[in-house]
Amino acid sequence: MNRYLQFGNLIAFLIGIIFILNTWELFYQPGELGANIFIILILIIFLLYVFTKNFGLFLNELILEQGSIKKALFIFRAKNRVELFKKKIKKISRKNKFLNSANILIVKKTLDILESHLHKSNKNFDKIQDLLTQSEHDSKFLFEKLSDKDFFEKFKSIFVALLISFIIRLLIIEPFQIPSSSMVPTLLIGDHVFALKLSYGIINPFPWQQYSYLIRWSTPKPGDVVIFKAPSYTSSNIGADWVKRVIACAGQTVSIKNGIIYVDNKPYIYLLNHEKILYYDYLSYEKKWQSRTAFLNKESIKSNIVHQTYTNKFLEFWPTVNKSMSKHQYPGLECNKEFCKIKEGFVFVMGDNRENSADSRFWGALSINNIHGKVICVWVSIDGRKAWFKVGKFSLPIFRLSRILHLIA
Repeated sequence: MNRYLQFGNLIAFLIGIIFILNTWELFYQPGELGANIFIILILIIFLLYVFTKNFGLFLNELILEQGSIKKALFIFRAKNRVELFKKKIKKISRKNKFLNSANILIVKKTLDILESHLHKSNKNFDKIQDLLTQSEHDSKFLFEKLSDKDFFEKFKSIFVALLISFIIRLLIIEPFQIPSSSMVPTLLIGDHVFALKLSYGIINPFPWQQYSYLIRWSTPKPGDVVIFKAPSYTSSNIGADWVKRVIACAGQTVSIKNGIIYVDNKPYIYLLNHEKILYYDYLSYEKKWQSRTAFLNKESIKSNIVHQTYTNKFLEFWPTVNKSMSKHQYPGLECNKEFCKIKEGFVFVMGDNRENSADSRFWGALSINNIHGKVICVWVSIDGRKAWFKVGKFSLPIFRLSRILHLIA
């Protein structure tokens, strides 16, 4: 009998696998970012388990009943009914709702007898129907008090989990996927990060136009890696989620000379390294990867933390005043030829990939009201450039295991 049971589950499992292989291209294709592929995999595995368990049970009965669909469906439904009754009895027993346990014992005995008949090779279908009717009659008194709450009880766990997840995402932690190379090597394309929304206060969960804080207990500090809504004066992707590093805050002055950042006329510690690095950028509008080169350097904004940066040149000077950008056109900044001073309520942000980042050097300072979280860690990282595993249409991207739960300085 066990052989038949395993065979039915195997058939159901193979049917599920074949369906996934033929529809996988709807979810992922090699060379793309692989957005949310981790969550999709978890969901597909869960659905495959549910399908294998239920359809496999039906196939087992179909094999045992020599292809009789009517008999197989009857046994399938009867077994599900027994399982449901046992779960309800366990729930009632755990909550001690009934002082008289005699009714529970009667129903349990009937269910045990019914279950033994369901597992016999030569089934007496009339006897099974009688026992099923008897168990439903005996359990009617036990379950009638729960009948009005059956629907809620059935979905209560799912509802509570979704509600808690919604509250956590709305007020505490927000997930975000890195879609570009503006923050490499600190954050790689395909990194899935968590941003702590409580880093600077309690954010209004239902803003009309831009984020605002119900309660604020701190402001972003130099070195913080933050997620924010792109302001209206950026060149593209207005309102999209961006991630950059805070370089300077309100009241400070900032300038760049020979590629070195000066804040309040003092240089950040900057270690030049002439090692050439090859990395890949994802062009979302063309849906393709492009190789780029850069020089790996080190920078220290916080005295005890050193982070890496990419540059292609070392002679950058900023601010620059030219015909296309006058000194009055940097929002949140007061600029002259030597430096820019950051206005109250703004911060100066830059990407760690200095030569491939649209940041405050080009569109001005960032309002702190646009910031809705500080990046704290990478929880999973996916390299969608190449397929790690491929069978026909099914393929999986490379998972960067070394970056799982990687903390961000």
